[in-house]
Amino acid sequence: MVYVSNIITAAIAFSFVAIILTVPLLVYHYHRYGSLTILRSVILYSFMFYLVAAYCLIILPLPHARWSLI
Repeated sequence: MVYVSNIITAAIAFSFVAIILTVPLLVYHYHRYGSLTILRSVILYSFMFYLVAAYCLIILPLPHARWSLI
C-alpha cells in the first residue's frame, strides 16, 4: 500500500508540476517547430508524470528521524 499512496501523491502533484514545467516546454516546441501536435503534447505530459511518479517513489518513503541514527 505504500506504493499506491506514493503514486496517488504523484498524480495530485502532477497537475501542479505539469503547469509549471510543461507549459514552457510546449511554448518552446511551438516556437521551434511552428505548431503543436497532439502526439507531442501527450508524450510530454506522460514523461512529466513518469518523472513525478519516480521522484515520489524514491523520495517519499524516507525513514523517520529517530530510526536514521541507529
